[in-house]
Amino acid sequence: MNSGKPIALSEKVKITIALSVSALILIGLGIFANSRTIRYKRSMRDVNLSGIIITRSQDILNDIQDVQSAYRGYIITNDSSFLKSFGISSRILQTRVNSLKIYR
Repeated sequence: MNSGKPIALSEKVKITIALSVSALILIGLGIFANSRTIRYKRSMRDVNLSGIIITRSQDILNDIQDVQSAYRGYIITNDSSFLKSFGISSRILQTRVNSLKIYR
């Protein structure tokens, strides 16, 4: 029976315990760092995707303005050459809107 005396551990046992604890700490830090890296990569992917969506949305806005200008040109002048521009701009606009839908 132990009469209140601390148990004496050999140097080898102390070193083994210290190395085991150190290894566990390093493994835990590695897992933590890996999970943070994965989260960072996801965040960067989302930021890049947001940039793409913003750029494409700005392109769509420009296309809408082109369609509006062509339509106004035709309404004001009754010149059918504006209809060609209207048709081209409308098709481009539809294509860009459809390409933006893949990011839902």
